[in-house]
Amino acid sequence: MENLKYCNTSANVDGVFYDELYLASRQTGISSVKIFKDLIVMVISGSELGKITGVLTEYQDHSPERWENFYYSLNELEIEKFSKARQKYKISVSKLAFIG
Repeated sequence: MENLKYCNTSANVDGVFYDELYLASRQTGISSVKIFKDLIVMVISGSELGKITGVLTEYQDHSPERWENFYYSLNELEIEKFSKARQKYKISVSKLAFIG
């Protein structure tokens, strides 16, 4: 298997969502980054399979009480997949995760 290059990045997320990611991570023993990326993949896959209908919209509060920076890394394949989804749905990666 070829070595994939990784890129570090971050997403601005609602503080409540941020807290829920870390709580889920502690409860399951799965890293918060993996949960975040899995949520995005679920939304993309669900949409492609017709399991999510209508227009994907943003549910994240525009003016939450607190914003948090969520740091994560993506490999080249994830960057391509997530970028295509961002363009298709015209929403940010963090909003894709939030919808998930």
